[in-house]
Amino acid sequence: MKTLDIIVPFYNEEECIEKLLTRLLALKEVLSETLDVNFILVDDGSSDNSVLFVNNYAEKHKCIKLITFTRNFGQDIAVTAGLDYSTGDYVAIIDSDLQDPPELIPAMYEKLAEGYDIVYAKRIERKSETLFKKLTAYGFYRVINLLSEIKMPPDTGNFRIMTAKVRKTVNAMKEHQRFLRGLIAWSGFKSVPYYYNRDEREAGKTKYSALKMFKLALTGIFSLSYRLLDLVWGIAGLLIILSFVAAIYNPVISAILFCSALQIAAIGLVGMYIAGISQDTKARPLYVIDKVINLN
Repeated sequence: MKTLDIIVPFYNEEECIEKLLTRLLALKEVLSETLDVNFILVDDGSSDNSVLFVNNYAEKHKCIKLITFTRNFGQDIAVTAGLDYSTGDYVAIIDSDLQDPPELIPAMYEKLAEGYDIVYAKRIERKSETLFKKLTAYGFYRVINLLSEIKMPPDTGNFRIMTAKVRKTVNAMKEHQRFLRGLIAWSGFKSVPYYYNRDEREAGKTKYSALKMFKLALTGIFSLSYRLLDLVWGIAGLLIILSFVAAIYNPVISAILFCSALQIAAIGLVGMYIAGISQDTKARPLYVIDKVINLN
């Protein structure tokens, strides 16, 4: 029988983690004749009782695996840890707040069986989300696709199912600036959307503040694209042209513009080298594990 690992990162989700586990175990029963399902839950440094609840379930159900971090490393790093420990023929990724219904995974698996390597969930409707969140999410993907050579499907999150060869390819990418959706898109494997309406959060509040969303956007842009550096060169060129025009009227302004252009060009040149070097020289581990349960 083929195996499926479902990776669930979580951070301070004590208000909904038990309901999540109940629904995941029910899902295992639904798929029992088709797939041997295991769950890899990754605690991203929770400070509430989330880990205690998961640990209690893991003691009763060996299919529930638990990885706990020493501190908060970020959601995409938590998913990365789950991928590192996964050994399944297929792997699914889902958030812990139940906005993405785990009951959709069987249908997504059937779609995968049509010959695709990735089936990603594409949102039609975002229930209960604010206008600000919807607008920023809309702009986020458009900006990334404008700046990046790799095109990402808009209105998607981490909710997806993939084959083992996609997992192995992503596991081979060890850069610290991890934007997982972008890395999966970069792999180029055959993919298809699965359309759904996103549910309301089951309980609690989102852990993604506006600042965290902004940082995620920057991570996505810098990990997928160097076009911002091209933009720097463009600005420098424009300032040089303006400096020659300004020389007709005011040589002082012309000199200031010309020097500014040279400075921006120099910073851009240094930035290009630093961007390349930083990807090759980071040797720290992506995450630090405190303990694992039900994992060999």
